[in-house]
Amino acid sequence: MFQVATITSTTGFITANYEEWPELSKTILVVLTMLGACGGSTGGGIKVSRFIILLKLTLREIRHIVHPRSVNIIKLEGQRVSDETIQGTTGYFITYIMLLFGSFILVSIDNYDFTTSITAVITTLGNVGPGLSLVGPVENFSLFSDFSKIVLSLDMLFGRLEIFPMIMLFSPSIWRKA
Repeated sequence: MFQVATITSTTGFITANYEEWPELSKTILVVLTMLGACGGSTGGGIKVSRFIILLKLTLREIRHIVHPRSVNIIKLEGQRVSDETIQGTTGYFITYIMLLFGSFILVSIDNYDFTTSITAVITTLGNVGPGLSLVGPVENFSLFSDFSKIVLSLDMLFGRLEIFPMIMLFSPSIWRKA
């Protein structure tokens, strides 16, 4: 339970070398790293509220395929979720996945195993700390090249400050004088 709490709260503490745990346990920890914390927190990841909206959107689309004339409204905490929020959540998720895969490809240049490279990117995007394999709970990121460290550092910024504000920061139109 402590490992789950520390991963979802992004504190990065460990009390056990979960690298020695069964694969299912490690997989659950990686999924929790991707989900991240609750909406509104400074924790990285997709956020639980976005995940719930995406899950409800998927269920709505399945219901719509089965019953094309039905009207299915997505609600979160009893409140209707606007179409703009759904669209923004979907856009965020797609951008997150693109950033994850792009960073994974760039970090893979260092030629480490799949688990090391993908969990290094996932954990930095989620601002959690330890990943698996060579970046596991009793290891560190010193083995990566300077280039990969820059990519992973940018992932940490994208995860902590959110993706869209970081993209806006690098957008030339933001820096033009009005």
